[in-house]
Amino acid sequence: MSLTWDRDGSLSRVSVVGDIDMSNAHLLTELVDFLCRTPTPLIAIDLSAVRFFGAHGVSALLRARHLAERAGGRLTLHDPSPFVRRVLGVAGVIRHLALDDPSSPAGERPIPPSEERRVQSTGPQRNPTREPDPQLA
Repeated sequence: MSLTWDRDGSLSRVSVVGDIDMSNAHLLTELVDFLCRTPTPLIAIDLSAVRFFGAHGVSALLRARHLAERAGGRLTLHDPSPFVRRVLGVAGVIRHLALDDPSSPAGERPIPPSEERRVQSTGPQRNPTREPDPQLA
């Protein structure tokens, strides 16, 4: 993985090229932590050139978002590659990350932790006012 960054006023742009895996995901988090030392950090992470993205990458992005929010700033993902977008979707975390790219559906925004809803079990449900389902007994 290769990380580069530049600053344009209050916006820090991070470009990631290559693979984000267990051997290097912490480097992304450490860079975001460094960038959060400025007042109200605004950080855009360009993921368009990421070829492989594993669970450690998902964790690193969630941690980076937390660091930016804790510092009073904001973190956005710019143009995630199709592979990154797929992994974030399958992991169920894409809705928690701000996407800043042309292929993002209009109005897509992260769900703040205060608005999160718990997902109900989708398993078999019994209705106590009806007779028990013999398959569930």
